[in-house]
Amino acid sequence: MSLRFSAGRAATVALVLCSACGSNERVVPDRLTACEVVTAREVAKALGRTVTAPTESSAAATDQLAGRSGCAWSSRDESAAVLVELVRTKDVARSVRRTGFSAAARFQAAVTDNPTAESIDSLGDRALFAVGASQLWLLVDDDLVIFEVAVTPTSGARDVALHLAATAESRLQRAD
Repeated sequence: MSLRFSAGRAATVALVLCSACGSNERVVPDRLTACEVVTAREVAKALGRTVTAPTESSAAATDQLAGRSGCAWSSRDESAAVLVELVRTKDVARSVRRTGFSAAARFQAAVTDNPTAESIDSLGDRALFAVGASQLWLLVDDDLVIFEVAVTPTSGARDVALHLAATAESRLQRAD
């Protein structure tokens, strides 16, 4: 199985994040990251498979200025994967916030970009699942978690994402 994540979405995020390049603003050193909103054990349970150690996004200044972190897990047999992206508005640098970048703005962009996506009323302040992209966006207060799930059959992606989102929601509520 070929694991792929949305390159278009990643490019959009990179473009927004690069608006902060060269800034001298101080970044928050101790912050909740994507690798902490769900654990390897929780990902393994949701996938029903053993997973490898997570791959964490680098601590690049652009990610830190945008209050963003990422984490990816794959099954040991490489037949399934989960990518988690976390955006925390309170960790976004003022210079980036002035551009309109926030967790709520990212969520609204997902709504606009995915008009046929399913609204999930039982999660967070707002949640959305796009079948074609196998992605779930979860907005909790000023935090956005995006789960991208690669499994076969793809019909199982929704259940994996919902399981992980419920765990992440609880953890985010305790973190603030």
